[in-house]
Amino acid sequence: MQSALIVPRRVQDSLVKAGSDLTAPRWDPGTSSVDTFLFERGGKTRNFVLAYHSPFDGRSNLEAIRTCGFAAWEPEYIHFGFFGLGERPNSSFVGRKHLLHMEDTVEVFLDVGCDGLEYAEIQASAYGALTEVYHSWEMPPSFPCNAIDSDQLSRIQMDREWILPGIQSHTKFLPGGDATEPVAWEMRVSIPVGPLLGRRGLPLLLEAGSRVRAHMIRYHYQNNADGVPDLVHLGWMRTTHGSPHVTPMAMGTIVCA
Repeated sequence: MQSALIVPRRVQDSLVKAGSDLTAPRWDPGTSSVDTFLFERGGKTRNFVLAYHSPFDGRSNLEAIRTCGFAAWEPEYIHFGFFGLGERPNSSFVGRKHLLHMEDTVEVFLDVGCDGLEYAEIQASAYGALTEVYHSWEMPPSFPCNAIDSDQLSRIQMDREWILPGIQSHTKFLPGGDATEPVAWEMRVSIPVGPLLGRRGLPLLLEAGSRVRAHMIRYHYQNNADGVPDLVHLGWMRTTHGSPHVTPMAMGTIVCA
């Protein structure tokens, strides 16, 4: 079920429809830092909203965890800036190659071939931990994103040992709130595209007019009545709860402007 677009008032008027394709502007390193470009320029022109969520059963305080963002590109990178609200993200992981989705995290899925056959999954915690996984299908799955066919999952290979050099992330907690009260935070995830493009036999640099398919996710865990953490799954596109990694059909398109 689709939620309302719950976003900071200062960006409400400039948001595109949730789940639609987005146009990403080019960042010029000679004009500003990438964080300034994403969060100061993007502050009034957010170009994606994580407006689809699950479960939708009244347990989640969606007002307190609203999340939107801004995507930009340069020839070697795609940059994703997330703007979120909520308690400080809870993640105990340090370093690389952990199951970051077991605690609070953001995720980006990137399909540079735009065919659903191969795509990268990047997980990033608010405290610098990173994980990358490369997904490959023998043939694109034919099931809809809300009804996974377990028989087709034998067609996918998940390379958890894969390394994508050059991934960057940075998080800034904004003034206000404390460790338990709702706070605002900004998180950048920068993904080098050359190795991904080269793996698909494509030119190694992005240019104006380049298109990639992508999905942006936020995982937030809230304790239920029994004190057990429940996953709240926020996404740019609608997909199966907790299973965006096996639903490549649930991606939108980023167009480099």
